[in-house]
Amino acid sequence: EASQRPQRPSGPPSPLAAGAGEGRRRGQLVHRLLELLPDLPAGERQGSGEALARRHAPAMAATERRALVADVLAIVADRAFAPLFAPGSRAEVALAGRCAGQPVAGRVDRLAVTAEAVAVVEYKTGLAAPARVENTPAPHLAQLAAYRALLAQIYPKRRIACHLLWTDLPQLVEIPAPLLDAHRPGG
Repeated sequence: EASQRPQRPSGPPSPLAAGAGEGRRRGQLVHRLLELLPDLPAGERQGSGEALARRHAPAMAATERRALVADVLAIVADRAFAPLFAPGSRAEVALAGRCAGQPVAGRVDRLAVTAEAVAVVEYKTGLAAPARVENTPAPHLAQLAAYRALLAQIYPKRRIACHLLWTDLPQLVEIPAPLLDAHRPGG
């Protein structure tokens, strides 16, 4: 039955997917680097990142690949983002469950769980960050609201903080709970 098909908050293509080419490939590479590099020892990240970039973007100029890896490593090393990339945080975490009676399934770009809180991060690459958090595109808000609803069932006594990491800046933006409440599944 169609109504029982899970909603897939991370499934719909991003605005980048509509425009093929370098922007999309760059975004995919940034996501892959942010997924893999934080789990490596710091001394291995640059070389491993460059090797990964060479494998996935062979047409990209070597200087551009090095610069891209350096940009990603700057995000990982930034103290503002440290808890998100700390040991024990996880990349590409699958979530599935029911929200407002509807099945929901998705994949979180980064998840960090502590005794007090859960941090969810979705990476947005090649997109301009809105000047005001209230102007965040509705699909991004719905995606985070669905993840928040699922995680609240798993971690009922912990604060669930949802963030967008605009990788081109880089800028980490926490989405306020009332804004997520307005976009929650079934809401």
